[in-house]
Amino acid sequence: MKDRLLSAIIAAAQKTPFRGRGGYSSLPLDRQKTATPEDKAEIEAKDVERFFKFFPSRPVRQEIAGKSILDFGSGYGGRTVGYVHTCEALRASGVEPFQTHIDAGALLARKRGLSDRVDFRLCTQDHIPYDDQSFDAAITFDVLEHVKDPRVSLRELHRVLKPDALLYAVFPVYRGAISHHLDYLTMVPALHLAFSPERIVRVTNRCLDARPDIVVDRHDSPSAHFITSKPILPTLNGMGLKDFKNAIAGWDIESLTLNSILDIALGRRSPIARTTRFLTKAPPFFAEPFIFNVAAILRKRAA
Repeated sequence: MKDRLLSAIIAAAQKTPFRGRGGYSSLPLDRQKTATPEDKAEIEAKDVERFFKFFPSRPVRQEIAGKSILDFGSGYGGRTVGYVHTCEALRASGVEPFQTHIDAGALLARKRGLSDRVDFRLCTQDHIPYDDQSFDAAITFDVLEHVKDPRVSLRELHRVLKPDALLYAVFPVYRGAISHHLDYLTMVPALHLAFSPERIVRVTNRCLDARPDIVVDRHDSPSAHFITSKPILPTLNGMGLKDFKNAIAGWDIESLTLNSILDIALGRRSPIARTTRFLTKAPPFFAEPFIFNVAAILRKRAA
């Protein structure tokens, strides 16, 4: 019965603005099928400013100027190049676990004449391939929710930063109403709060089997929360606000901004966004569904 209900919700959404994008990218469906890694790097480069908008009270763009930057989870490298090309960082290093992404970023750096100031290397969550205290600052954008264990990744980020350096991190919390990462199929919010991960995996696979136009990987089973091992949606680690705060031992919190869904949808100056922002200050269980993402600035404690 619940399978049929979820299938009906997804089917109905296809005729509304809550229909899926056809893939993980915001590109139109036809472009998702034809865009090369190099194309995606160029698209990311045009999107570099979006990261900074999640820090409404900090001039992050100006703070990274003249500094050596690590971009943890650099995607196709477009933003990494942009931190030097448009934000005037001294140099930037991007790390990713996929060679195609590394190659695309390196090609864009060459096209911009920045190969001497931008580099890319393969990494895992367990090891960032740079020496201790290599960087003045680090950036990670929509990555910490995907790593297997954010505690491990945060320790590695701590290792490669210089004392007193800053980490700028933006990520959604798992229980955010629009954090389910089902955008390729449906934008209906809170499905993962109403249906079990097992059911969502089962139903979305059936929907994808009927939609050959959507080219994404199928998942045979849910993932597991990195602490509790409870089932969660694939590609995610289940991190919530409390999990994040427990994972940042050794860091000082410089600032922690909880951007609400309405902040992003209507703008932070919207009267509705301002009057409902108090919801993000409730205890995590009640606050998290209203959170679009977390924008954290962490400082590595000086020795």
